[in-house]
Amino acid sequence: MAPDFNPIARLYYPLSRLVFGSSQLRAQQTFVHLVGPGSRILIAGGGNGHLLRYLPESCAAASEIFFVEPAPDMMAMARKKTVPSPHIHFIQTTVEQFLGSSGPDFDVVITAFFFDLFPQHEAGSLFSLINARLRPGGLWLYTDFQLAGGSLWWQAPLLKMMYFFFRQVSEVKASFLPDMAGCWKNRYRLLAGRSFYGRFIIAQAWQKNPV
Repeated sequence: MAPDFNPIARLYYPLSRLVFGSSQLRAQQTFVHLVGPGSRILIAGGGNGHLLRYLPESCAAASEIFFVEPAPDMMAMARKKTVPSPHIHFIQTTVEQFLGSSGPDFDVVITAFFFDLFPQHEAGSLFSLINARLRPGGLWLYTDFQLAGGSLWWQAPLLKMMYFFFRQVSEVKASFLPDMAGCWKNRYRLLAGRSFYGRFIIAQAWQKNPV
């Protein structure tokens, strides 16, 4: 079962800004300029659609966008942020249900603060499901939290509090960050990476290996 962000849809981004300022939003926008015009794009777990304000500017030549989000209130907010377009498909369902049926392959995948919601085994399964639909040579824009370690002692307690909160209000099953490093190994090439908020947030652009 996917986490349920409907109860806090209208509070999610104000809370995010209260804690992280603009870091989460800036991280998501960092590498959208790498998206080529005319790309077929999957946005998995798109939330309130903030990214849609920026993505069309980077790929103005009629890219086709599949925006997948299960929470009705989040989806409603995303629709309001976007000028109606035949090139944007709003799909209110889970990523598993959408990709589990027959459908298109993609040139670009965007997952922003998505995998941290799932336990390790589910995150790995979701990665495999999405990877199977990303074309060889395709682009994957990945943004999420990480524990940078070292002297940044505050990260682990903050992460623990975040998981506790979202387990209570949104039924998030995870209690720690999944290890995604092995998912990219031997299948993707890191094009670029940047960290934010004391290295607690990571933005990366990966390119899938050609066949």
